[in-house]
This record gives sequence, C-alpha cells and structure tokens, in this order.
Amino acid sequence: MPISFALMGHGLSCVKKTDKQLDETSNHILEILKIEGIDTTHLVGVSLGSLIIQHFAYYNPNKTKTLTVVGGYNIHKDNSKMLKAQNKEQLKWIFMIIFAMDKFRKYISNGLVSIDSEREIVYKSTKSFSRSSFRVMQGISKIFIPSDKFSEIPILLLCGANDIDLTKEALTAWHKTEPISKYQIIDNAGHCANMDNADDFNRVLLTFVKNA
Repeated sequence: MPISFALMGHGLSCVKKTDKQLDETSNHILEILKIEGIDTTHLVGVSLGSLIIQHFAYYNPNKTKTLTVVGGYNIHKDNSKMLKAQNKEQLKWIFMIIFAMDKFRKYISNGLVSIDSEREIVYKSTKSFSRSSFRVMQGISKIFIPSDKFSEIPILLLCGANDIDLTKEALTAWHKTEPISKYQIIDNAGHCANMDNADDFNRVLLTFVKNA
C-alpha cells in the first residue's frame, strides 16, 4: 500500500504557530506506520525528502526495508561542498521570498523539473508554501549525523540526467563507498526524476523493490 505525505510547511501541511521543525518528520513517519498498522516499509525520498528518509532509517533500521534516494546526498558524510552551494542558493531565495514570493515559486518550479507540464504542477503545489514554512525548515540542520558505518539496508540512488553536476558527484561518491547500493541515471529528467520521466523511474524503482 503506497503512502505519500507532505513535509511540514509543504503541500497541505501548512504551519502557522508551532515549535516543531523538520527533524520531527521521522517521528511523523513512525506515527503514520503505527496508525496504518505497517511494521516495515520501503522508503522513497526526493531531494529534501531523501535526507529525511535517511534520518528515519538511521533511528529505525528495523522498520526500513529499502531506501530510494532521488537527487539527494548522504547525511552521514562530509557535505560541506553541497551545503556551501545550497547556502549560496538560499541567499537568492531570501530576496525573492521577501520581495517577490510568486517569483520564488516560479524559480523553484523551473529548477526542480524540466518538462513544462510538470513545472505547472510544481508551481501550483508551491502556492501553499508560505513564508512561515521557512520556520520549520530550520530543523534540517539537525538531521545530519556523522557516521562511518556501512548501511545494511539496500539503497537505490537515482539522479536525473539533467540534474546539476554537484548532485551527480555526490551520488556517485556515495555509491562507491556503499557496498550494497545501486546507482542509476534517469534519462530525460531533472532534479525530480519521478515527475519528468515517471515511466522509467517507476520501472527502476519497482524492479529494485521486488528484488531487494
């Protein structure tokens, strides 16, 4: 039974006044599994979501059958190069968020997907993303956990062929250091490969899950 959910501050999970931050998402996943009566699960995360599922799996390995990371990087290793690039990008966001929220939404949409029809879907979904959403985003810094242990959980690393080189470098390096990981490029796709090329993405994902 597939279950998808919106991170705090995203989609319909709007936030106004809360002391919770994004690192609480692992507890949310655990609660969802409890409510649905699910003991173990295959986790799929795209971009920011790919960091969250790693955080969950670290604390709940007995609940995690497989991890599929799309356009992400390893939260347990040195990510200084990636984080530096993200901080630089976020400086652009701040200006747009303060002065031109709609411009920010269009900018994000263009960066996440390559196909115009998919960009329209992303743009519509970002309309519920507000300035208050950034308060809960601050918790992302709490999910990075240095570790030299190899994962015993089967990991699928996916990257869109049109994603930035930095993402490809991060996933390639991760694959080389993770003995049981699988790495594949999804053709004709950007950062959100699951949207740009859903057919290939679903085929690769289902094959991995069935054989895990």
